[in-house]
Amino acid sequence: MFNAQLQHRLQVFGTAAISAIVFGGAAGYVPAVQAETTVNWVHCANEGETCNFSGVKNLRYGAAGRSAYRTMSGPVACNNAVFGDPNFGTYKYCDYAETVTTTPAPTPAPAAAPGSRDALKSPFASNSIWNMPIGSGATYVAANLPAVPGGDIWSPMPMIDDERIVLRPNATMTPINYSDAGWTGKNGCNAAGGQLISVRIPSDYVVPNSKANESAVFLQADGRTLVQTQPFTRCSAGGPATSYVKFNAVDLYGPGITGSHGGSGLSAIGGSIRVGELRPNSQGPRHALKVVVYGKQSLFRCTTSSQCYRWPAVQADSYAVGFYGTNGNNTNAAMKMGALLAIPASRDLSSLGMETAPGKQLAWTLQNYGAYIVDDTYSPSFGFAAEEGPDGSVRTQFQGDYGYPLAQRVNGNTPWTRDIQRLHQALHVVDNNGPNSIGGGGTPRQPLAPALQ
Repeated sequence: MFNAQLQHRLQVFGTAAISAIVFGGAAGYVPAVQAETTVNWVHCANEGETCNFSGVKNLRYGAAGRSAYRTMSGPVACNNAVFGDPNFGTYKYCDYAETVTTTPAPTPAPAAAPGSRDALKSPFASNSIWNMPIGSGATYVAANLPAVPGGDIWSPMPMIDDERIVLRPNATMTPINYSDAGWTGKNGCNAAGGQLISVRIPSDYVVPNSKANESAVFLQADGRTLVQTQPFTRCSAGGPATSYVKFNAVDLYGPGITGSHGGSGLSAIGGSIRVGELRPNSQGPRHALKVVVYGKQSLFRCTTSSQCYRWPAVQADSYAVGFYGTNGNNTNAAMKMGALLAIPASRDLSSLGMETAPGKQLAWTLQNYGAYIVDDTYSPSFGFAAEEGPDGSVRTQFQGDYGYPLAQRVNGNTPWTRDIQRLHQALHVVDNNGPNSIGGGGTPRQPLAPALQ
């Protein structure tokens, strides 16, 4: 979800008494990883809604990795009053458990390339979804994306979802306070509540109030813990910051799947185009990318919330039912939030007719690593997530390298926007992408990323 539309779903509820079974409690705590290995979790409600089912089921309430667990009869209200609050200030959801009946054999893990890599430039484990190449076992389903989203010649192609990537573990500890501004147009400079968390931010780093997505990620002093918030605002140097919601922390050296993209629950740093990538004479980013799509046209017309997303996404937009796929009645069930898109291995990239050097780089990356759908643009457009932070700006770098802006519109009819239209049409869904077959399984098209140093 993009901009104001996240306001429809994200809510910060008051605290409630937390029992021993809540994450972080005493003996009743059930680690999420244990539950994940023994059951399938079926999404049934977002925070503030009702989880409808019959009989007795095991339930979890929270966000990925920090959840409260209960065994209850349905229906159940999905809120803090019922479950306690496993992580104050974060958006939560309810799932119920179904026993796993079949488990496909996992693809043998290929060896990582020799050498090492810098976790700050190339985060997460070698077998993270963000680093795994497309495999020889990938099965492709046409995404059926048009050249021009919504037929609107004013469509941004590409639009750029700027991500505030702040990896300064020795910077000043700075409080992020709760603001209810979100994407309403209110002044996000002003806090409306208490402190969500304190993070490391350079004292001179400022992010003005805006209605942009403003997903943000911060590296803490231990050099491993990543904290993500949305939308991030810091209006004065040296002052406190504000945000609407804080997401669960992840490990810089771990899988790194989840984060502050509200429409999917996926990472604000994994899959980002980073400063130093898309440079002249480069091959193309050697990792999966993140894309934002026009959900009203591009995504499957789901009729229940659980139909609206697929792994590795942990959620879809609250408005997904009744919005996704309603422009044209999209019946392509492969095209859901979280889908891995790629150019099929059988496609000769030279046949695309690419005109620009960065366009050719993106084509290479999309064929070899693909891109995950992480958000809905809500209006006609298609775009990528890119770094914008104290260590540099992909927009500024791109303009300096190529002499034209990274973000453009269809009606400009430039070589760059024509290339983005070509890529949009060439994308397919890797339909067998899953936790046991990341990228489709089989032999990876590229060596795995080297071990982290």
